[in-house]
Amino acid sequence: MAWTAPISPDSVDVKLGEVTASFRVTDFPLLDIIASPSPPATVSFDMEWSGKTADVDVKDFVNGFAGEYSQCRATIEWSAKVGSFSFVSAPANTSLTRFAELGRERNGRFFNQE
Repeated sequence: MAWTAPISPDSVDVKLGEVTASFRVTDFPLLDIIASPSPPATVSFDMEWSGKTADVDVKDFVNGFAGEYSQCRATIEWSAKVGSFSFVSAPANTSLTRFAELGRERNGRFFNQE
């Protein structure tokens, strides 16, 4: 049983130094892990992160975790289809960012590697 599915590397673009990223898929088939007579479903979305608002650096020696992050804004536009039913979100430019960040983290055996 799988809860995740691989996507094309072309679906993701990250530029940490510029504090920008995007994640886009079109008509991506959703996995139905429970056998059902439901028709196949797909999802499409366009997510973008940009516009650094703050830097956040974390180093937790007790739990072996470190990260360098940039808080930023994020937007998403989303749609899904199953049979004759479809759902479409509001446009991406109406997104309200409560919290978003991009960054790099290290933990486990990678914790002490700089």
